[in-house]
Amino acid sequence: MPSPAERLKNDSNMAHLAPDASIQQQIADTMRAMLVDGRIQPGERVLEAHVARAFGVSRSPARSALDLLAASKLLWPADGRGFIAAGPDGAPPAPSRLAHLESRPIVPVAGWKRIYEQLDTAISHNVFRCSLRIREERVAEHFAVSRTVARECLSRMHSAGMVGQDRQGRWIAPRVTTQRIRETYAVRALLEPAALSLAAARVPVAQLESPIADLAFTLGRSSTPPPHGRRSHQQLERALHVDLLAHCPNEELVRAIHRAQLFLGCHSFFDLELLNDEAMKGLGEHLDVLQALATGHVERAAGLLREHLEVSCDVWVRKSESVRAPDMALPDYLEAVVSP
Repeated sequence: MPSPAERLKNDSNMAHLAPDASIQQQIADTMRAMLVDGRIQPGERVLEAHVARAFGVSRSPARSALDLLAASKLLWPADGRGFIAAGPDGAPPAPSRLAHLESRPIVPVAGWKRIYEQLDTAISHNVFRCSLRIREERVAEHFAVSRTVARECLSRMHSAGMVGQDRQGRWIAPRVTTQRIRETYAVRALLEPAALSLAAARVPVAQLESPIADLAFTLGRSSTPPPHGRRSHQQLERALHVDLLAHCPNEELVRAIHRAQLFLGCHSFFDLELLNDEAMKGLGEHLDVLQALATGHVERAAGLLREHLEVSCDVWVRKSESVRAPDMALPDYLEAVVSP
């Protein structure tokens, strides 16, 4: 029988303390770590009320979290009430004292935030092939959320310009055309350099050093691996176009940029995660921008960013022109809209 540590490693349902996980999942993940590293010892008793108090939640999510741990055989129901921590072999040991739980209040995350990224990725990966209809009720069923949460998520996407509604009020995502790509990048080429110039004095040095080190290693210009591991292409994109520009003090400008950044989630769709020549060239342009900014050459950094966006526009146009009609199954909440 696998030990608790092995079960922790092999548990494919674990959210790894993801900030967008449900409250009960966050509690369960935190307690898994406590069970595996010995902060909760085999045989110690865990009570629903104590879990609720420690994490600052009601008893309902506390109960659900304990049920998740029991389903993984990390906890066993105790005689009377509560649960006891499993032994090293996964068996239920003799009950002992009450477990000590540190106070770790959970900050609730809005329901729509828990599904936004996955829904955004699914739409982004298919909207280059055809227009899409998004079935709100199926979104709710697929992600196991309420219709209210699904509607709120789609409304947020509507505000960001990702989706719209037809005359019948149905959610749609129009196919991304080359004209839309050119228009979007024209807006970004105007706004992002301006935001970069305004953000320059507010960006912490460490926020420049980290992506510079990442990019230099990825591009083979440094032999020192980043201490936190290599970031994905999408994370490297966000480091410049999202995280850095978020320091711009003009909030309306940042919101306008966010609306124009419709394609940041689409890199894996076009196999750009493989870091081919085009992707490597783009990351080299990122490095040039960040190094200019780090050395105080703000105007040069803004100019390099503008040039990078102009080149990126041509890359996206070429990629989109190679895309054909859907040749893969869509998620059950998306339907292809075939133009007459």
